[in-house]
Amino acid sequence: VVVLVQSGALPAVAGTTTVAVLPAGSQILDIQVDTTTVYGAATTLVIGDGTTANKFVTSTTITTAGRDDTSSTKQWLQFVNIGTTDVAIVATTAGSATTGAAWVTITYAQKSSLGAENPVSA
Repeated sequence: VVVLVQSGALPAVAGTTTVAVLPAGSQILDIQVDTTTVYGAATTLVIGDGTTANKFVTSTTITTAGRDDTSSTKQWLQFVNIGTTDVAIVATTAGSATTGAAWVTITYAQKSSLGAENPVSA
């Protein structure tokens, strides 16, 4: 099992951004949101897989700079095995901000496409 990290930037304006693409069978270990520039207006964030917008983080409001505490809105049971195909991790923001910046970081364990912890080497 290998632990890896992928990060993606969130723009100031509301919209949808693919922040990572995780390999099949991966297990998400954590999702962190770091605001580097305070948004000009309250901005809400959900994180999903492109099909279910809030599959991994149901909703959090970004109001200050620093690491956002998303622990109460994480859907931990969805983290165990993302499935047998690669999955895009998609962040969707809403609000009227025109300034601001943040990063979403996904920490995950890469396993076999079926979720086995000891995949056979090629």
